[in-house]
Parts: sequence; structure tokens; C-alpha cells
Amino acid sequence: MLKEEPLPPASAAPPPPVRFHDKPEPLLPQSLLGLGIDLSNLVRVCLDETGTVKAQTLLRAAHPLFDGAWLDAASRWRADPFVWEGKPRSVCLHHRNVLKHAYGLAKR
Repeated sequence: MLKEEPLPPASAAPPPPVRFHDKPEPLLPQSLLGLGIDLSNLVRVCLDETGTVKAQTLLRAAHPLFDGAWLDAASRWRADPFVWEGKPRSVCLHHRNVLKHAYGLAKR
């Protein structure tokens, strides 16, 4: 049987946002840019204590070329260290990527 650990006390303030200082956009293949369809995927990006991407995972796929371009771009992102309660910490976040009608890129 697992021993239950008490929950840590809740902090009064919400955690600060992750601040990216280098976040290159994906290089999307031309074959995607005239399809006239909407594409949307969801990528989980995990940063270490220095703000370096240590893992990126596709959570919801859209199209192999679109997904691959976003995973490649996310691997090159850099962020300021995420500091919570006075200590740099690793953190994971979800990033939704949308290509509307395959004529332009928008992020939500």
C-alpha cells in the first residue's frame, strides 16, 4: 500500500508565466500552404531549470508535415529560467498551433 504524502501548502500567488526569449517559428513546407484546410495540433514542451527545452511531445496530431515542423521548432526554443518560490524549476507547458485555411499562421 502506498503511503499518502500531505499536500504542500497552496501559495497565495499564481505561478509566473514562462517567458521565451528565443522562439523561432516553424519552417512550414510549401505543400501545406495552399491546401485551404485548417490544421491544429497540441505540443507539450518541457524546460529544464535553465530554460532549455529537454523534451517536446506531440499530444494531438494534425498532419505529419505540420506536426514535424512544430516539433522541430519547439526543440530550438529558449526561455528565461522559470523561478517559483525563489528557485529555478523545470516546467512543462502545452502549446497549441493553428494554421487557418493553410494560407496563414496563427497561434492560440
